[in-house]
Amino acid sequence: MEGSGIYSSATRLAKALSNYGYNVTINSRRSAEILHFHTALPQSFLKAYLIRVQRNRRSAGGKKRPVIVIHGHTTIEDFVNSFLFSNQLRPFLKWYLPRYYGLADRLIAVSEHNKRLLVNYGIEGKKINVISNGIRLTSAKKSLLLRKNAREVLGLNNGSRLIIGLGISIFRKGIDLFVDIARQMPEFRFIWIGKRISPAFLAKSSYLKGKFIEAKRLKNCQFTGYVSSNTLYGLLNAADLFLYPTREENQGIAFLEATIYGKPAVISNHPVFDEFKDGVHCLKANTVEEYVQQIHRLFGENLTDLLVKNAQEQLLKHDLELSVAKIADLYVDLLKEISPQSSDY
Repeated sequence: MEGSGIYSSATRLAKALSNYGYNVTINSRRSAEILHFHTALPQSFLKAYLIRVQRNRRSAGGKKRPVIVIHGHTTIEDFVNSFLFSNQLRPFLKWYLPRYYGLADRLIAVSEHNKRLLVNYGIEGKKINVISNGIRLTSAKKSLLLRKNAREVLGLNNGSRLIIGLGISIFRKGIDLFVDIARQMPEFRFIWIGKRISPAFLAKSSYLKGKFIEAKRLKNCQFTGYVSSNTLYGLLNAADLFLYPTREENQGIAFLEATIYGKPAVISNHPVFDEFKDGVHCLKANTVEEYVQQIHRLFGENLTDLLVKNAQEQLLKHDLELSVAKIADLYVDLLKEISPQSSDY
């Protein structure tokens, strides 16, 4: 869908792949050697299914074109606890996703955790390539002036600590934990940046409505909703710590984005972050009490410089250019497997 994060990722990838000599189009009906699906929407399933059916009918000719590549962005675990009826759709997804992903000649998982989930759905591990979504490491708009101006607008002095969260405001992201942590740490300012959706359209709507009301009553906690790019740059510069109490992720791009801005992080102790070690690249927690303890530890032991340095070194593995190069290499391998005969598509 145009305007969505997945659409932005797909268009960014298409543009980058053109540098490798690929002629890439988005949502085109033109013939193609490789069809790369980024969503798990019904129209994607139908198109991939029809391609497999038509290929099977021509199997005697040895043609395997077009090759089907699917990004495993959508998982059951990542989908539930998000929007209204998402939990009720779990049984359907347990039936649907294995069948959809099973249509792929090759799957791309965005993390080792993402791959494990896909394997649990019955997908052969050898069909799955782990390739990070990647971020552009030079994209940060770091500026001491932006930091100074943003902190002045927020009424923060040099001794004040600003803790930010980033992402859509849903239960899965741990926004209720964010509010609970803020309540226990009135000496810090907490701001959550990200699209705000009416609780009526969210999973656990009554519970989250209460948390949003509680946040309004707290003097130190704020949900900004969607903000402009300039406001986002200002807040990221103004922050002293990134807090990410997420319950489930396939990768956790928000954490990587905060890292390129040089922000130390306290994140959930979740398998998706296994490559980032507690006490080395970040600090990890599970409960509200643990998050509070780790935040105090970070500032009390002056761990900012150490954690940021180590995390930014680890971040090199998620360079967007590296991810694009890996996908380009995957395309080359797939094209070698295709019959040299011309395609009917």
